[in-house]
Amino acid sequence: MRIHLLLGALASAVLALVLGTDLAWAHSGAPIAPVTEGPSATELSSLDVGWLFSGYGVKHILLGYDHLLFLAGLALLCRQLRDVVGVVGVFAIAYSSTLVGGTLAGIAVPGDLVDAVIALSVGFVGAQVAFGSANRFLGASPRWPALCFGLAHGLGLSSLLQELRLPQDELLPSVIGFNVGVEVGQVAALAAFIGLLAAVRAFPFPSRQQIPAGFALMSASSFLLAFVVFGVSL
Repeated sequence: MRIHLLLGALASAVLALVLGTDLAWAHSGAPIAPVTEGPSATELSSLDVGWLFSGYGVKHILLGYDHLLFLAGLALLCRQLRDVVGVVGVFAIAYSSTLVGGTLAGIAVPGDLVDAVIALSVGFVGAQVAFGSANRFLGASPRWPALCFGLAHGLGLSSLLQELRLPQDELLPSVIGFNVGVEVGQVAALAAFIGLLAAVRAFPFPSRQQIPAGFALMSASSFLLAFVVFGVSL
């Protein structure tokens, strides 16, 4: 057990260093360039707007370390590829619903509240990874956390998109394009996670990899929550 706690502490230290870099501040609050940059908005068709925002979606998700940490936690809870696909499908449906629905309905949630919930979601899946198999309350199933916390992640993306105050005729293509971009970025990130997990699990040591991984996710959650509490812009 001691070696696993040590590995967890080392992994947590690495995450702390990463979260302390300038790159870490690119989060969910990473600014999205307004559609009026470059060509005039009136010169862009709906397809052009959708394509433009799909690029923003890919960039956003690949820089959204909180979102990526949650995805990594979900992947760690799965044992087979088909389980990963199913769980991430639930997550994608959940956040797509609140992203598209919240944006079109004009439902904006305070950013700090969403950031706090997302930080807690990372901590929860971290606790599931480390202790879920032995704790009845936490459980080891990633499906219901993927559903519940996916709704919160989508609201965060929706609130971010609404800050641009886009014209009504650009709203639908922009949110759909952004959502498609997020999906593409998520698939790319998951492919990397799955490859890394396959490589790590091919070795017999450490035999209980979930313990250090879970500790690292819980530590990351604490840092993210501290950023929100102390007013650091994520």
